[in-house]
Amino acid sequence: MESVEEEKQPLPAPTKLSGHSKSLLCCHVPPSSPGVVASSSQDGSVCLFDLRNKDVIQRFQCFGGEAVTSICFGQASFDIFYAAAATTVYCLDVRLGSLGRVVQKYNYSMDEINQVTLNQKASYLAVADDSGETKIIDTHSHKLQKTLKGVHTSICSTAQFSPQRPWEIVTGGLDAKIVRWDFSKGKPLKIVDVGSGAFANHQTSVQVFNPPFIHALATPEGKLSGEAGKILAVARGDGAVDICNITLETGQGSESHGSKLKGSTSAGRSKAKAMAKEAADERGSPREYTPHTSIEGHTAAVSCVTFARFALSGSFIISGSNDKTIKVWDWSQKDEETLASSECNAIKGAQLKLCINHKKKVNWLCTAATRSENLYVTDTSKFLCVYTLL
Repeated sequence: MESVEEEKQPLPAPTKLSGHSKSLLCCHVPPSSPGVVASSSQDGSVCLFDLRNKDVIQRFQCFGGEAVTSICFGQASFDIFYAAAATTVYCLDVRLGSLGRVVQKYNYSMDEINQVTLNQKASYLAVADDSGETKIIDTHSHKLQKTLKGVHTSICSTAQFSPQRPWEIVTGGLDAKIVRWDFSKGKPLKIVDVGSGAFANHQTSVQVFNPPFIHALATPEGKLSGEAGKILAVARGDGAVDICNITLETGQGSESHGSKLKGSTSAGRSKAKAMAKEAADERGSPREYTPHTSIEGHTAAVSCVTFARFALSGSFIISGSNDKTIKVWDWSQKDEETLASSECNAIKGAQLKLCINHKKKVNWLCTAATRSENLYVTDTSKFLCVYTLL
């Protein structure tokens, strides 16, 4: 993919897939079936599209007429998917057709659900809702595993499981907090406040008037080793996209407090108690937030962010915004020079590969690992838009 400054030809207009009667809210391509894409809408339905002929192959309308806010498939299977509408999560089996038969319903949430997401083994489902809580559901027993609560003071808008730490999950909310949890115990391990610390002193003109609410979190999909499996992308309400370690550590984090102290002297015990108290304070209190990379590329809230499945795993990040633009970044090649134009704002810390003027506010986006670099976008229209980037 060429960079913005090298791009000669304008991007062709997107293909528009029809199947809904109201605005689209979410979309997802099953990792095991890249030839199919699912979309959900305010019209209370989920459509499955065959990308070979662009037709709707199945339509599900079993959500009580409620807007379907979020959908997700597991990594390994196309057969089962989860959809959230109002306060209920529906588990549906694609093999049963569009008759509306639901395999399972989860009614553990007390407020409207914003996102559902699965861990890599699809053994746990996270449900983030307007109450500020995240429910962790065991998809095998269908029981509520844990409720993560008591930290977010506003809407919990998003959640992502940690790829390399099977008992950890990260949540983000409209209180501008990002929280790393041990969901086996239901306890927070790290709390950071995006609106505090270094970022409060380095805000752009856009950021001054837009709070840094956390609208979406993303991690690379699949089993990635090394640093690639530790990346977290953060979509912020002030127009920025942050790239940080999913542990939310900045070099000298709480993990350093976990080292064992040898000896049993009174001085040693006192030091151990002091370190334990410091570690507890760090886990329970919001800490200063310093991401590895911050991209200040949008003029309004960033509504969604995702790692592209095409190209090198974890290297391309795509962000969509209320400013009606979609931007593709190569964050692995940090461009220290400031790029500026009338269409794309100043960029810090990442190379802008593509800027799309979508003309409508973006609600969600996703990609597929196919020969063509396809980008799927849901917005305030009733169409699912498909851009072919290569």
